[in-house]
Amino acid sequence: MNAVTYSFLDKQYFCEHYFQICSSTKIHKVIAEDQVAELLATKPVSIQDNNYVNNLYESIKGQTGRPIIRAVHMTDPHYDRYYKESSDINCNLDMCCRHENGYPTEESRQAKKWGARTCDLPEASIRNMLQFVKTDIQPKLFFWTGDNCAHDEWSINAIDVAYSTKKITNMILEELDGMDISYYPIQGNHDVWPVNMQDFTRSNENEIINAHAKAWEPFLDRDALNQYKKYGFYSMPLKLSDGTLVGNTKVIGINTQACNTLNFFLMKNKYDPGNHLAWLEKELAKLENSGGQAIIITHLPTIKECIHGWGHRFRGILDRYQNVIRVGLYGHTHKEDIQVTRSITDNKNIGVNFFAGSLTTFKSKNPSFNVIDFDAEYMIPINIYTYYFDLELANTAGTPTWVQLHDYLSYYSLDDMRPDNIYDLATRIQASETMATQYLWDEIRRYGAKPSSCNAACRLRLFCYMTTTETLQNKLCRGALVSEFAEDIPLNVLNYWIDEWLVKF
Repeated sequence: MNAVTYSFLDKQYFCEHYFQICSSTKIHKVIAEDQVAELLATKPVSIQDNNYVNNLYESIKGQTGRPIIRAVHMTDPHYDRYYKESSDINCNLDMCCRHENGYPTEESRQAKKWGARTCDLPEASIRNMLQFVKTDIQPKLFFWTGDNCAHDEWSINAIDVAYSTKKITNMILEELDGMDISYYPIQGNHDVWPVNMQDFTRSNENEIINAHAKAWEPFLDRDALNQYKKYGFYSMPLKLSDGTLVGNTKVIGINTQACNTLNFFLMKNKYDPGNHLAWLEKELAKLENSGGQAIIITHLPTIKECIHGWGHRFRGILDRYQNVIRVGLYGHTHKEDIQVTRSITDNKNIGVNFFAGSLTTFKSKNPSFNVIDFDAEYMIPINIYTYYFDLELANTAGTPTWVQLHDYLSYYSLDDMRPDNIYDLATRIQASETMATQYLWDEIRRYGAKPSSCNAACRLRLFCYMTTTETLQNKLCRGALVSEFAEDIPLNVLNYWIDEWLVKF
């Protein structure tokens, strides 16, 4: 049995799959729901109540003084190496603030030192954030979930993409020099070239992935780098900078290009691109057998921009190995969100995912990053803090002032960060327009005016985003399966073709 690795436009694929008359070879469609059902049938009795992570929180409830490990989560810096002060911020392109956009005389149209709402981030702002991390946060761990180059995908090339990741890596090493920090990066959809595109046909041949691996040699160990260079994903023991292992814990970096709906290479990578999910399941099984635990880091959320088949299989893995996975850390959306993973068979709350807000200001956001305090024994999040600076105030005052937007426990009146409590938060936001409008404003770190309303449909959208982890699941939650297909028929038909997993017998 072999994976099908050619496009549905290939005559052999078309003839064999639909008419089965061209040769003795048979092409078989592998159904995601069937594979997930088989996987969940192996779930140990000890976790069949789908309450494992909730029970971890319950086991430490009321215990004071437990050791914590502090981490920073940075995502979507979108560094613009060509950002120019005083250039035009209203250039009628998707991204502005460059020399070619001109230098208007109206001050309101001039890009300022620390960034602008229509632009990606200048180097000064990234360095300022790192300096604040060094002086005020002093973490032991640093998670970086990708999207490093600017949004000018119409003009960049592979060299530009690789340069941005290398440049930000150097900024981190320079500004955090002397700090006892361990770093765990993963790339985003803007960190491949062309944007969103990655071919999983052959390993170790992607020049961008190899360039990132070279840049991240100071961060990842040899085994992780060798694995990463194959297709852009890896696992690595969680260690402090002095080499001390944090229990039997691994950081697992997921490459969600394997499910990106805009990755047209998936038309020919027709079965588990890069063997990614098979690899992931093996990593988690090994941890389960040794009593270990894992932190998942990735870029693209598996809602909306991730094909259903891959996303449903991924959700099945999160369900099956809920006793191993402690949290998922994501980026991409530029908005800050929190999400609960739910079990497939009975919709119980089994895990938590966190989407950090972007460091870039692109499309009217205040720059931000997050701090996560982990319980040192179980590596479950104890609290999450958001730090940001007010862009307009920084440009007026001449320097950014990083302040805490909120911490989740006190801001949302949570006893702890267990999945059941995050689901309860989602229900409260759905029930309260006041909470919903505040949540929407906090998503973009209070840039501009606070939204004046969030009606029932708006609140349902928020609730479903916070309580689903897969594209079809999310559409069903919102009652939008048919309506959204009709809104973009060509793309949805394409996604149907990409979604199939096929094998040859």
